[in-house]
Amino acid sequence: MDAGKITGWAEDLRALIEERLRLRAPDLTRALARAGRRLPRKVRRAAAQVDEAARLTQHPKLSRQIDLAGVEAAHGLAAAHLRAIDPKAERRRRILDWLALIALNLLLIGIALVAWLRWRGLV
Repeated sequence: MDAGKITGWAEDLRALIEERLRLRAPDLTRALARAGRRLPRKVRRAAAQVDEAARLTQHPKLSRQIDLAGVEAAHGLAAAHLRAIDPKAERRRRILDWLALIALNLLLIGIALVAWLRWRGLV
């Protein structure tokens, strides 16, 4: 069992979360908690599996329970998803969503104003 390899994978995922999602965290556990629903459930579970394996490597007897192939596959899945995220496009999408929400609110307020003026007989 190569404990350095597994902890390296956990650190790699933490660095990818910090780089792609712009979330700072001291370890992978906190990074996953901060990412929350920004990551799909499948990716969160895979990253949590890598994190759990990294924690198990600290204990000599429990480290024997680690499925290295499963952890490697989980790391590959999570890393591939995180590498596919474009931070600039994500920021642009968030800004456009915010502007669309403002436009919708202004439209609804305008409709309500016209309806109120009609009801009062002023239009």
